[in-house]
Amino acid sequence: MARTSYATYQSYLGLPGHPVEWTERYFLSDTPDQGEADRAVQALAALYGAMGKQALPE
Repeated sequence: MARTSYATYQSYLGLPGHPVEWTERYFLSDTPDQGEADRAVQALAALYGAMGKQALPE
């Protein structure tokens, strides 16, 4: 997807009015994103809940 998008819009770089331009954004943190971790835990809980006892070793 990224390569297709890049190939499609590369010709727009540098045109008057800057319809497409490169931007650099960085987000630094010394702690992990708790929202992402919470979503992963919820997804696993839903998966294991749907599988029932099949997910547990005997």
